[in-house]
Amino acid sequence: MLYGLDETKNAQCAREMLVRRDWIVPTFNGELRTDKPPLHYYVMMLAYRLFGVNGFAARLGSGLMGALVMLMTFRMAERHLSRLAALWSVTALLASLHVSVQFRMSVPDPYLIASLTLAFWSGYEALTTGKARWAYLAWLGMGLGTLAKGPVALLLPLLTAVVFLTLMRQWSWSVLQRLWPLSGLGLFALVTVPWYWAVHQQTGGAWTQGFFLKHNLGRYAAAMEGHGGFWGLPLLYVLVGLLPFSVFLPQAIRRVVHQRRRHPFGLFCLTVAGVVVGFFMFSGTKLPNYTVPAYPFLAVILGGELARPAEGRQNTLSTRISLGVLAGIMLLLPVAVALALYLDPHLRHIAWVGGLFFLLPLGMAGMLYYLRKQQRQLALLAVTGAFTGSAWVLYVLAYPVVDRENPVQATLPTLKGREAVVGYRHFNPAFVFYLNRRIPLLDTPEQMHRQLLAHPETTVITRTDYLEELTRYPNLFVIHQRRDLFERPTTVILERRESISQR
Repeated sequence: MLYGLDETKNAQCAREMLVRRDWIVPTFNGELRTDKPPLHYYVMMLAYRLFGVNGFAARLGSGLMGALVMLMTFRMAERHLSRLAALWSVTALLASLHVSVQFRMSVPDPYLIASLTLAFWSGYEALTTGKARWAYLAWLGMGLGTLAKGPVALLLPLLTAVVFLTLMRQWSWSVLQRLWPLSGLGLFALVTVPWYWAVHQQTGGAWTQGFFLKHNLGRYAAAMEGHGGFWGLPLLYVLVGLLPFSVFLPQAIRRVVHQRRRHPFGLFCLTVAGVVVGFFMFSGTKLPNYTVPAYPFLAVILGGELARPAEGRQNTLSTRISLGVLAGIMLLLPVAVALALYLDPHLRHIAWVGGLFFLLPLGMAGMLYYLRKQQRQLALLAVTGAFTGSAWVLYVLAYPVVDRENPVQATLPTLKGREAVVGYRHFNPAFVFYLNRRIPLLDTPEQMHRQLLAHPETTVITRTDYLEELTRYPNLFVIHQRRDLFERPTTVILERRESISQR
């Protein structure tokens, strides 16, 4: 079931565009949506035509983008390192639970990650080979990324090129010409300008103002929707998101720095990661998905480290520390899942779900067994099997159990038979997607008063934050209340009933 707030907004927006046969103006619940450009909407619309409007179709494009990123990561590592390093690079991505989650969601980030991977990699090849086709692929990637998420897809590759050329001391006009800047900018404009200009014209500038000022400058300047944090949070996101093999990043980065002259591609990968993570360290809004474009390049760095010969390596202090941290994570993660569910009063009864992740302690035992036998590659494969198997457990066994506790799924049978359903101030957007109709949004008590006079049978969807504003209506009774899964708000459903004194 689609449930995440952003997931359902994106999926419903694509549905509304498809129903209207409108390829220009994105809307959600009948209102202009300025959050994102249209690339992921287009892919969803095509998938809806082929498979119907459902969660599978909404997420299909994200899965395809994930496969494309895996393929590009393999080819990058194979081209510049070795086939074994390429296999370990892809393995580092496949074993990451964050990666599997990211490429399963109906959001624009998978499209941005794939576009930026193409842009970064092709840009490096253009700089080192001088071949025009690589330069044009880089500009194409930046254009598609700009259609997926906005100008950050142009800014990050250009900033990476500046930093990398500075580190390599290769600033010259002849080197810059390898990027074919004039014709490349023309290709970039050909990909991006038509839609941006069309939506600007058709919305009278409203979409342009909302997107660039609020969702770009506004998000970067200040924390939005409570997603702030200290400056080092993006680095923490990377270390957690690339588990299990992120524990080897210190050794891998040290090796890249030492070999930067002989193997400049490793330095380029490190530059990409540094620019992406560093850029979002200064952002007011910080989210785990912001740093994922760095993952393929960090995976290549890790692939080079994991593919190295094992002789004596597990006896170094840094390696012992990394393996000890990894063993602790694998042992404690199932306990952490169970504890997190138990501490939530609404989910306490399903705390047993943490036990489904028993593969992680088993993988830890396998890792320690093979390390004692000096078989490092088999030890790493035991870790890989434990984490990839846990991803299967997450989606097939654990998530469906937890998903049944969300307030949308629990109340849909009740709401589907009601005519007058409205939202007050804010409500979970998944209701719009699954009820497949516009839900009028009321913003003031006066609007609510008029609604109840005109439609006494009204059902109201809101949050506990606004219940006090509705206490002036004594005939509104709470019929359902449950906290949104993985979110801070608590959804409340109210219906109008006659009080006892009026019967």
